[in-house]
Amino acid sequence: MKRLRFKSFLFKIFFFSVVLFVSSASAATIEYSNNFESGFGDIVFHYKCRDEQYKRVTNISREGSYSLRTFQRGDEGCIKDGGKMHRRRTQVTLGDDPRFRYLRDTTYWIGFSVYVPHDYPIHRKDGIFVYGSIYGSQPGEPAIYLRNGKWQIDNRWYDGISIKRKRIFEGKVNVGQWTDFVLELRRSPTKGNGVLRGWINGKLVGETAGVIVGTDYSTPPAAKLGIYFGGDQNDDYTLYFDAVKIAKGADGFDLVYPANSSKSLESSTTLPSPTGLKIIDLLP
Repeated sequence: MKRLRFKSFLFKIFFFSVVLFVSSASAATIEYSNNFESGFGDIVFHYKCRDEQYKRVTNISREGSYSLRTFQRGDEGCIKDGGKMHRRRTQVTLGDDPRFRYLRDTTYWIGFSVYVPHDYPIHRKDGIFVYGSIYGSQPGEPAIYLRNGKWQIDNRWYDGISIKRKRIFEGKVNVGQWTDFVLELRRSPTKGNGVLRGWINGKLVGETAGVIVGTDYSTPPAAKLGIYFGGDQNDDYTLYFDAVKIAKGADGFDLVYPANSSKSLESSTTLPSPTGLKIIDLLP
């Protein structure tokens, strides 16, 4: 009887040790975090033509006291090498390139908050994006767009010939307040076990599985935030970003969701109320 009890005791120790090991091995960990409280951190600026494009400001914040203000002048582009006008972009790469990259067949959780000001040209439909795991010339990565007054979340993949698209969400924008995004991203070019899920303000709004990006790129992509549009027009664009976090591993939602920060909850209740504030329902 004593021997049986001892064996049972050893089994319990072994079982709980395995459970603890598996839990700790699969738990998500923060890989990147930036709320701009101590400066810009290790973000990399792209297409920087003028000082007004990137500012660290205190008048609007989601977490703490600061946020990143991105601005793109509508009647002016950037000059590329050789004197050619570049398409109008104001973008930052998260993490000192190439320190942070999205590895294939690995689960990432990307959280950030976006403030769309009341004077944003909400009527434009030329493809503003606020998130894209795009690096260099590699096509076909998931992205979030702000087009024609709507948020759009697309899975995009490259089949070797052209970029394919599958929309997993489309819904109206909240103008004049912060919107919290969380993406679960598992890039799977060949195995077909990829995942793309999107949450807005804590609600799951879209998901897809299978091939997330269709080409096995030799260089894993980096994450970007910013403004991107093409074509000739005169509208100025301003977007604010804050509470940026990226986690790697299973069940990382709580680690990156902006509203989980007590500071962000406090700051979200003290946002300025500009005259003529227009609120549009988020979901259709």
